Amino acid sequence: MKKLSIEKSVKRFVENWVDEQADPFASWMFQSVLHWNVLMLIADATLNSYEISFEDICSKINHRVGSRTSIQNIIKVGIEKKFIDKEPSEKDSRRKVLYLSEQGNHSFIDFVKKDAATYIYE
Repeated sequence: MKKLSIEKSVKRFVENWVDEQADPFASWMFQSVLHWNVLMLIADATLNSYEISFEDICSKINHRVGSRTSIQNIIKVGIEKKFIDKEPSEKDSRRKVLYLSEQGNHSFIDFVKKDAATYIYE
């Protein structure tokens, strides 16, 4: 069984840092811990086919990490940047479901693949 090379993985992470900062999706996702949390929750719901709403996200993220207003602003900007879409739930039309847009889904999958390639096993 191969062992993770921490030193080489960190070196590759630093080498890839410039490209990651140039990627509009990745740089937005890493803008704050709260951005990362919101995006990961929406990505999980999108990729695993379940509904998630603003209220669901607020209940999962500790208020010390970010306020409801900050979460709402991240979602708003994500929609403006076309990384996130919002539509009424099929189960309850009063509830708005959040999911990665086609562009957001593509960008997220690219990010995960690049991230996975960062780790070096020997």
